[in-house]
Amino acid sequence: MARRGARPGGNRPRGANPLWTYSLRLYKRPGVAPACIALQDRLGVDVNLLFFCLWMAASGRRLTPATLRLAAGLARVWTTNVVGPLRGTRRFLKPLGLPKLRGAVAQVELAAERAEQDLLIRLAPPSRRPAVDAAQHAMENVARYSAYWRKRPRPADRRDLLRILRAAFPAG
Repeated sequence: MARRGARPGGNRPRGANPLWTYSLRLYKRPGVAPACIALQDRLGVDVNLLFFCLWMAASGRRLTPATLRLAAGLARVWTTNVVGPLRGTRRFLKPLGLPKLRGAVAQVELAAERAEQDLLIRLAPPSRRPAVDAAQHAMENVARYSAYWRKRPRPADRRDLLRILRAAFPAG
């Protein structure tokens, strides 16, 4: 998900996945894309899973430990076998001056990211009214998810997380 100019990924028709729609809007907000890329590179954050945590809260749902365990396992397998190799190929091609090939790989990577979101949304319980304290639920969801990261967040990571949370919940 986190690559400059990219958006989260999958194969559903546009508008059919509310997580995708939410992610597109959030990713376009100022400062969010670079914060996502930094967290992905420094901590191993799966940005699609991070956005799933935020979307769950925004749509009035708490992320249970069982749902998070399933989502994290799905994301790990998907990233290891699909998105990660595509991202590695795209990054490998960057200095080689092959923009058409790199662009084609980027499109496939984008489709794979969207497919991950299509899989993640299947784990979401039925929708509820948006929570009054959605920002608090989001922080709880992200805190639970942080146990799955490669490293503990440092001050720069916390600033990036806060930037994303503020973009996702400007009033909270």
